[in-house]
Parts: sequence; structure tokens; C-alpha cells
Amino acid sequence: MAEPFRLVLDPAATEISFTLDATLHTVRGSFALATGEIAFDPDTGAASGEIRIDARSGDTGIDRRDRVMHEEVLDSARHPLLVLRPERVEVSRREADALAGTLFARFEVRGESHPIAIPFTGTRQDERARITAQFDVPWVAWGLPDPSNVLLSVEKMLAVAVSASGTLAAE
Repeated sequence: MAEPFRLVLDPAATEISFTLDATLHTVRGSFALATGEIAFDPDTGAASGEIRIDARSGDTGIDRRDRVMHEEVLDSARHPLLVLRPERVEVSRREADALAGTLFARFEVRGESHPIAIPFTGTRQDERARITAQFDVPWVAWGLPDPSNVLLSVEKMLAVAVSASGTLAAE
């Protein structure tokens, strides 16, 4: 029987990237982690905590596109954070220093909370842990404004990849 754990993510050791297919090109960008902490029990599946992503940090490398993302899509001036609130974890594989499964959470964007399931893998070495995850965000279905127009068509799913590192301790 494992103990419950607490993972405190290190913003400097966390990468959050995204890709979005659009007419004739693929948009690639990133966001910065503000803070993040997850408490979880691999035996019971209980999970809690909060992961806060700085919405204002979103960057694709093109000023005009970033302005549309911040002003029209994310409204990051009024909603500066994207917040993930873990609810439970479903473990599919467990080894001495590795864990894989799905994190079920609520993802808050523009003040609205949406359910999301995030497949993940995690490894630990002593008190350090690394988590990787790839998942899709149905941003248009969640009610975010679609900047598509006659000349530009943007995919309705945002592909997100996360590589996060932090300190892991028994609760």
C-alpha cells in the first residue's frame, strides 16, 4: 500500500507547449506555469490541488496572432490564469519509481470550468519527479471565440504537451 503523495511543480522546470492546425500552417506556442501542486493517493484515486498557468504568457512568436489569442480568445487581461483542479487519478501502471494513468480534473478557462481527462506518465528519482502528458483541449466546444474567417480556418482542438518537474513527498 502506497502513501498519499504531494507533488509541488517547479515553474522553471516545467514546459507547457501547444499546437493548433490552421489553414496552410501549424501554430506552435507555449505557456508558463505560475504555480502547481497536486496531492494524490494512487491506492484510492483521491486527488486535489491546483495548477495555475499564466494565460498572459501565451506566446506563438507572432505579435498579431498573440494579440488575437490574448484579446479575443483567452481574454487574458480579465482572466490571467488557466487553472487545473485535480479531482481523481486512475492508475493504469505502477512500478517502484514510475506511475502512469489518467488525471481527471476541472480546467478553468475564461472563468468557466470544464471536465478534462489527462493521460500522464510519471517517474521519480529520490525527491524529484517528472510528469509528462499530452492531451487535447476542445476550446471551441468550451465556448471560446473561434478566430476563423473566410481566409483562415483554425482547428477546433488544441493539442497540449506538458513536461513538468517538481518535488515529491509523502503526505
